[in-house]
Amino acid sequence: MSINIDPNTTIFITTENGRLFAMATGEPRFEIFPLSPTTFLVKELNAKITFLRAPDGTISKLIVDMAGQKKDAPKINKPAVNK
Repeated sequence: MSINIDPNTTIFITTENGRLFAMATGEPRFEIFPLSPTTFLVKELNAKITFLRAPDGTISKLIVDMAGQKKDAPKINKPAVNK
């Protein structure tokens, strides 16, 4: 999943061996740890990531809370592939 935090920064959410990771453009990858079913902690940054769902249940955006500042970040929808 890819999320735009601002015009120059994208956060990539990935899984590996049952673990969840977040990586922002130009930054290292960090494992994120659940605080609740929708909120996760980035220990190294003392930041929280909260996933928000659309009415259909899919992730629509996330909120990044870092150093007391909260940013809404919409999910990037991948374009359809023409065959």
